[in-house]
Amino acid sequence: MKLEELFHLYGDPLYRYLTAVLGSAEDADDVLQETFCRFARYSARWKLVRDPKAFAFRCARNEAHRFLEKRISERNGAKGFRPELVSTILRGPDPAAEVRLGEALAGLPEEQREAVLLKEYEGLTFRAIGSVCGVSTNTAASRYRYGMERLRAFFGEKP
Repeated sequence: MKLEELFHLYGDPLYRYLTAVLGSAEDADDVLQETFCRFARYSARWKLVRDPKAFAFRCARNEAHRFLEKRISERNGAKGFRPELVSTILRGPDPAAEVRLGEALAGLPEEQREAVLLKEYEGLTFRAIGSVCGVSTNTAASRYRYGMERLRAFFGEKP
């Protein structure tokens, strides 16, 4: 698969995902660029990949974690989801609803938030989410299910 093709297919979804994971649109830009540099260096691997979308997200996730580890070691900071970035990540029509959704997502444990974002907003399967996160399909499904339960409770919906 050509680099341009990868960017066309996965550039925007990876950017949204990285913005959510890193809590910064600027950092997401940097990590996305590094992710695509890594794609270019390992172009031969794409021929062996069964699920290109999951592989692209896995690579982006790995780059994000490298970035965060470096940042934490440099300034001993912490990563976190920033609710105000929901409009960048989801691009919904209702700003008030975006704020509320951002608050709800920020209240989820990181693993659950990641599973919900990958499933609901990027359309990955549980198998692909498991591959991206390095967990089993069942664990990915559980994280999603628990995350959705917490979101429903936040919005006052009954199961």
